[in-house]
Amino acid sequence: MLDKILIGAAAGAVTQAMPGVNNQTGTLSLNRIQGRPTLLGVFGWAGIALSLVILPLYFDITTKFDIANHVISLFVGIIPAIALINYYIFFICYQKDRIIWRNWRGKKRFIRYDSIKYFSFADTNKGGWVRFKSYEHRVLFRYLVFKFSHAQFDSDVLYGHIMYRSKCGRWPMSWEELEESGFLAPGVACDYVRSQLYFKF
Repeated sequence: MLDKILIGAAAGAVTQAMPGVNNQTGTLSLNRIQGRPTLLGVFGWAGIALSLVILPLYFDITTKFDIANHVISLFVGIIPAIALINYYIFFICYQKDRIIWRNWRGKKRFIRYDSIKYFSFADTNKGGWVRFKSYEHRVLFRYLVFKFSHAQFDSDVLYGHIMYRSKCGRWPMSWEELEESGFLAPGVACDYVRSQLYFKF
């Protein structure tokens, strides 16, 4: 009984922390900067504390001081440090006519929805992902490719544009046109792209 309660509480916490999973609230994520889930930041700081404080103290208490143990502690901290950098740097922001994001290297990029050439959606045991290519910033024969987890971000604005393009054969001329289509209703466009999985425009 207790294990079911704990599992339910953990699942609830994860769901609340990930807007992509809990995106049926009826509020669009328009012009809202979305970062990584809070749990990633908690994991990062906990890992840093473990590698810089707890492990060194443990090694010094249980064994004599050994520089090798402290080096091991630093190596343990690499993964949470990367997670923490990703948590504070990466974001996605959906605007009426474009997507703006900053990758883990701190590079800020944007594309217009009507420049998307390919779009794919996948569900996996790790939460799945969304991937698309744009020709807006094409260099020679290379497309700008962007991939992210759809479980971590509320992307109904993006899905609404994709559904409009697929259903109507063209991109919406204005934001009002997209709103009037009804494709921005919670879950409508998400269910549609999930059923189609791949689009080429």
